[in-house]
Amino acid sequence: MTNHNHSKKFDRVIIWGHKNSVHTHSYIHQGFYRALKHIGISVYWFNSQKDLNDIDCSNSLFIVEDSVSNDIPIRECCTYLVSYLISPRKYTKAKKLVDLRLYANNFHDHLYDYDCSSKNLIKIGPMFYYEPETSEKVNFRNNYHNYYCLDYAKIYLGWPTDLLPHEFCLDSIYYPRKNKINFAGTLSMHGECENFSNFKSLINACKKKRIPFYHNNPWKSPLTRSELIKYVRDSIVAVDIRSKKHLSQGLVTCRVFKNISYGHLGLTNSQHIYNALEGNCIYAEDGSQLLDQGLSNRFNFKFIRDAMIYVSENHTYINRVNNLLEVL
Repeated sequence: MTNHNHSKKFDRVIIWGHKNSVHTHSYIHQGFYRALKHIGISVYWFNSQKDLNDIDCSNSLFIVEDSVSNDIPIRECCTYLVSYLISPRKYTKAKKLVDLRLYANNFHDHLYDYDCSSKNLIKIGPMFYYEPETSEKVNFRNNYHNYYCLDYAKIYLGWPTDLLPHEFCLDSIYYPRKNKINFAGTLSMHGECENFSNFKSLINACKKKRIPFYHNNPWKSPLTRSELIKYVRDSIVAVDIRSKKHLSQGLVTCRVFKNISYGHLGLTNSQHIYNALEGNCIYAEDGSQLLDQGLSNRFNFKFIRDAMIYVSENHTYINRVNNLLEVL
């Protein structure tokens, strides 16, 4: 599958940083890398300038998360798509700078303070919105930005599944599940990202139903992609329970898209994610209710299959890459 129109915009794409690392953006960069390669665009993934060797960087699109951009080459002929943009001034000489952000209705952290619902954004595709260059001052929450006049574009998106459309297996909806719930992700009892309180009712309900709950910590014992897919598929149901912070921000994250793409019924406690999926999943605020609805609907194969098809057509890195290249 090759998209020749898109590939003419850049001679190559260079993904920068988080290669072979245990970091959220390692998975995101891997998603971009695999999708770009699949559609026939010349793509490289480097961690530093010493990896460049004799690669010609001219007319390239760089994809980078700004905390690992220390020695990224800044070229006047190149475009830079930057996540968690720390210092726009670094890219002053670039041909184009685009700030890549998570779609959220009330995003608020050490770096950003924005509300997508209050912006006049251009919808390019499902969970993909574009904000053209502006010269207005924007309220950032750190000393890097509080005096800087912004004149670069912004993209807001929801992270999709890591499977590409041709990797979806519709027969996986019939995968023989085991009487347990496997959760692979962050489970924290403390701090700003505390989410255990929202998991507690699900875990207690599992105990009452004698369904063991297992947790794999990706930061201590990360699974490979194939291991993760099997781990999720073995689970009797696959849940996506967002923290209070994520719910208040309206973040649309990748887990439910992955669960559906692996053959599961989508289950989430986020109204925003339910809306993003256009009803192709089940929503309940309480974890025990989510478990009950998941167990009672886990053989609703038509619903699960239709959701898989919906995700394969709308929420893969192929979708996000094609949308990116449409506006860059």
